[in-house]
Amino acid sequence: MSDHEIIIIDPGRTERFYRRLRQRAVDWLAEHRGEKFADVVLLAPDLFVLLGRLMLDKRVSAKDRAVVVGALLYFLSPIDVIPDFIFPIGVVDDVVAAVIALNGILNRTDPAVIREHWEGSDDVLEVIQRIMDRADLLLGSGTLKRLRKSLTRRTPSA
Repeated sequence: MSDHEIIIIDPGRTERFYRRLRQRAVDWLAEHRGEKFADVVLLAPDLFVLLGRLMLDKRVSAKDRAVVVGALLYFLSPIDVIPDFIFPIGVVDDVVAAVIALNGILNRTDPAVIREHWEGSDDVLEVIQRIMDRADLLLGSGTLKRLRKSLTRRTPSA
């Protein structure tokens, strides 16, 4: 993706996706407090918004914006390593995919840019590190390996 490419975003559609995802997470949490995935499921809407904002931020390199697009496509696709209809684990793999993308972007982007776009309550850098540390436990090493492979295939080249 070059700095001159036009990305068409339907704000209404992304807002609806965000609201549906947040409501689904809140509804699920209301019935499953203390579940192993509760804190991870609640991160999904905030990570989705963060990725969307980073995709539009020119301070993020074109290559990293392409990575963000790949992570967003993974989020939006109902069919991925763990399909989204297998809730909550189907959302957990979306969260881990987003965090893997963000972790790589952090090596080349000022963390202040990422913090600026974050809506979550915890520090985004701590969230990224916490999920990276737990990714194997959350998904299992085989699933995590398949997820990484899937992200490599889905990420558009810059």
